[in-house]
Amino acid sequence: MEKGIKAYHSYLSFGDAKEALSETVCEDLNLDDLCEQLDYTSSCVGRQYLYYILCTDKISDVTAHEQFIEQLQTDYLLRNKLVNALQKLNKPDAYSIVDILAEKEHTYSRGYLLLLQICRWLPAVSLILMFQIPSSPVPLLFLLVSYIFNGYLHFKQKNILSCYYFSVPQLYKLLKTADYLSAVPSFLSVNVKIENTIRNLKELVRKLGSFRLGIALESDSAMIVYLLTELINIFTLYSTINIVTSFISDQKKKK
Repeated sequence: MEKGIKAYHSYLSFGDAKEALSETVCEDLNLDDLCEQLDYTSSCVGRQYLYYILCTDKISDVTAHEQFIEQLQTDYLLRNKLVNALQKLNKPDAYSIVDILAEKEHTYSRGYLLLLQICRWLPAVSLILMFQIPSSPVPLLFLLVSYIFNGYLHFKQKNILSCYYFSVPQLYKLLKTADYLSAVPSFLSVNVKIENTIRNLKELVRKLGSFRLGIALESDSAMIVYLLTELINIFTLYSTINIVTSFISDQKKKK
């Protein structure tokens, strides 16, 4: 069995060990093999959830969805629509979505955000001074120093987010898939809170989309576009400020 299948169960078990079956019990019941035999899922996240259900000591809520299950059995078009949507999450990278939940949270201060806001304007101010005082070498020197410092801040932030290289694009796919499926009334019957949850995550989807674009440019060898994007991001600190603002906003909500 792939290691990633157990990741979701391991994460939830760490937070609520009372409901989780012990490793000894799982081995005695041979749940790994049972999971493989019962696995008719169409996505990696579905596989993770199936394993979690099997290894948890609580009554499943499947019986509450009997009507929906019967509808899927008889309605080929609806079933096909669901399978095709979920197969977008059927690559091994999708197992890494849970890493975002398990990752240690990064905290940022208002002072650090203020520093970024100031630094984002320094290269632009230097350029203006270069045109206004063309005979002086000071603006050029100031431009080089500010750009190098911005580069340090930019790549420092990229290094912090490197742990999300695989998980963020998959989380973006997950949220987009959920949004797509929530437009179908039959799927909403599974959980009435889904629609409201997706609505609250719209802003997160937008920000994940910009982060995902940066990864795609890097991995698709679109070097010219990637380099131009990096140069602009260093000059303006746009992506760095966007990410730090998101983390600070999230910290506020948790308080």
